Amino acid sequence: MSSIENTLSAVIFPVTAMPPEDRVAIAPPTSIPWNDLSPDWRHRITLGITPAIAPEQSPPEFFQPETPDQLAQILTQAHEIQRSVLVCGNGSKLDWGDSAPGIDWVLSTAKLDHLIENAAGDLTFTAEAGMTLAQAQTILAPERLFLAIDPIYPRSATLGGLIATADTGSLRHRYGGLRDMLLGIEFVRADGQRAKAGGRVVKNVAGYDLMKLFTGSYGTLGVLTQVTLRTFPRPEALRTVLLSGDAVALAKANLAIAQSNLNPIAQDWLSSELISQSGEGQATSLALRFGNLEASVIEQVEEVRSLGQSLGLQTTVLQGEPEQAFWAVLSARLSGDANDMNSDIGADPAPEQIPSTILCKFGLLPTATGETLQLIQNWAPATQVRLHGGSGLGLLRGPVADWDREKLEKLRSHCRAHSGFMTLLEAPRSLKDQLDIWGYGGNALPVMRRIKRQFDPQKS
Repeated sequence: MSSIENTLSAVIFPVTAMPPEDRVAIAPPTSIPWNDLSPDWRHRITLGITPAIAPEQSPPEFFQPETPDQLAQILTQAHEIQRSVLVCGNGSKLDWGDSAPGIDWVLSTAKLDHLIENAAGDLTFTAEAGMTLAQAQTILAPERLFLAIDPIYPRSATLGGLIATADTGSLRHRYGGLRDMLLGIEFVRADGQRAKAGGRVVKNVAGYDLMKLFTGSYGTLGVLTQVTLRTFPRPEALRTVLLSGDAVALAKANLAIAQSNLNPIAQDWLSSELISQSGEGQATSLALRFGNLEASVIEQVEEVRSLGQSLGLQTTVLQGEPEQAFWAVLSARLSGDANDMNSDIGADPAPEQIPSTILCKFGLLPTATGETLQLIQNWAPATQVRLHGGSGLGLLRGPVADWDREKLEKLRSHCRAHSGFMTLLEAPRSLKDQLDIWGYGGNALPVMRRIKRQFDPQKS
């Protein structure tokens, strides 16, 4: 065994085993027959994993446990009889990436949605992983707290699903990513063993930081059943400043803001197509969102307005309901309609059911964000892009007709040239089959595979 394998053995297994579920015992879980599933679930599963089902294979069995103990029973059984399990929350991202072949069971955590503890005084929130972000925000609202996450599926996304896909959104600029917010987890390993790591307090140094390992793991290391996240005080005032106009002037504004004392909670480049869908103009824009005390927000907005005028940029200020609606529209447009289609497993999707758009996640050095947005708009003007000016991470949704393999590889090469990446999340199967979905070219792949073997030896 090599030294790195010894290291992995040391860090993977110091997790705390969990006692049996202490709720009232519920009958052992059974699968839900395909025909008894709601049309919504049927089309989500079909859209997401039809390519992973062999033509002669029956539809996958669907499980929706109501307790962590039931979930552990399901995974124990799957481990013993060697069934391949695909894990999801509400299924909004089942078609992200590339499904592994031979899916036997689909396991949803949507009914694991109980609140465990809302420790407002400690700014921590603990809930089961199937709780949606929308539910969590509703619970936190009376305390004037919130989770600083704004994903592209804000209504349906579960907390576990957000962590599994590391889908933080624009608020990452001010509050950090999900890895920074996650304080503790409970999960079930592939063999059905329940375990936990971290805790429910902000100052937590117990054991290896499995929370960072699970964030962005897409459910490959275990099934999250409970999470503890850091909460933040809701800003007293929110305002958004849109700067629109010449690309060179926008790049100067972006740099000036980055080097100033201004403290926006979001700083996003928006393509002309995306901004036009919001109803706030037609030109490429830089959106700066400020959230703080009223006086501070007003002062910062005025400073940005003055900067924009000095650079010859058009300036629009949004507040109140229009401001909230603006950011909601951006998420809605980027989510697209890919999860609103219906079809049956076993049959090729009809032409009208094949996704008409692609969704890519990409990232590069923040200094290259303005240039990259212009390149994308030149290659495919109808594409909607939101690119975070602080982190360099972004999302792209564009018509399939405008994005073939050559253009996607060109975008990936451009991102790599600026120390970045490009991942194809949603697209028709015919396009996904033409290129590497993840496109990872680093040297950490052997380490990732060894970690996966430690957690799930049967599926390594």
